[in-house]
Amino acid sequence: MSVQFSLEFKEQVVEKALQRKEGESLKFIAENENIGLSTLTRWMKASRVKTPLTKEERFAALMASSALQPDELQGFCRHKGIFQHHLDSWKNKFLHHPTTTMQQTTDIKLNVKIQ
Repeated sequence: MSVQFSLEFKEQVVEKALQRKEGESLKFIAENENIGLSTLTRWMKASRVKTPLTKEERFAALMASSALQPDELQGFCRHKGIFQHHLDSWKNKFLHHPTTTMQQTTDIKLNVKIQ
């Protein structure tokens, strides 16, 4: 038997997972929400698929993350739905390809709605 979850529920759980506290695992969140870990990870992956970050958003993310310690950076990336290698790539493009527009630097996507 398949359980259907509302879009609102999915969005709330993904937001909770992205904003989880230090040491709080995805498995813990999934168990508390009575869903499977694979379901939660699938929803999180789907939430990153549609809207590309603008060049302003990428620049703002680089600026906001530049002085963060490694544990703070991990939380920052999780909250933004990006990975550290994305920040590294954007920084590299800025430093080594100054004529490259930020629009050309990534295909990172975030989804406003989970399907």
